[in-house]
Amino acid sequence: MQLRAPLLACSLVLAAWSAPSADRDAPCNLAASIGTEVTCGLSQECPGEPVQSISCDGDTCTCWTGQEFERECAGDGVCGEFEAVQQLEQLAEACCGFVFYDA
Repeated sequence: MQLRAPLLACSLVLAAWSAPSADRDAPCNLAASIGTEVTCGLSQECPGEPVQSISCDGDTCTCWTGQEFERECAGDGVCGEFEAVQQLEQLAEACCGFVFYDA
């Protein structure tokens, strides 16, 4: 049996936290947004670099660097997962080639 995240009526910004990186003087900010079982997203902003983000709607996830479209891939129900943020991080790396820095 697979656990599902509860359906949320409005967008819930889970967190914006800072994570250190050896290559940067200042930390990166990571933010997650879980809207419903079918909409969610994760973005990372590091000093001097464009924002990297992945947003999912239904079964499709889209990767962005700043305002530039990178690629699209299957979401496979990631927004409805119990640990959607962790799943989004893994999908961002596999689909987009983004490595988000954990705190």
